[in-house]
Amino acid sequence: MLKFCLNLFAENKFSSIGPIYYEYGSMVITYEDSNKAVRALYRLRESHYEDKHLLGKCKFVFHI
Repeated sequence: MLKFCLNLFAENKFSSIGPIYYEYGSMVITYEDSNKAVRALYRLRESHYEDKHLLGKCKFVFHI
């Protein structure tokens, strides 16, 4: 799955991956650029893995 994600997000480079929650089949991908995060989210939602639709959510964190 990690290799799939690296290929999926190649054009929208992320800052880091982790933590990975294997028991829930989920992971956290961190972006520094909100535009890249949104593009990656839409690309993820349009993708399939092992004939299953993928779900993505954004959580924005602001540092002041």
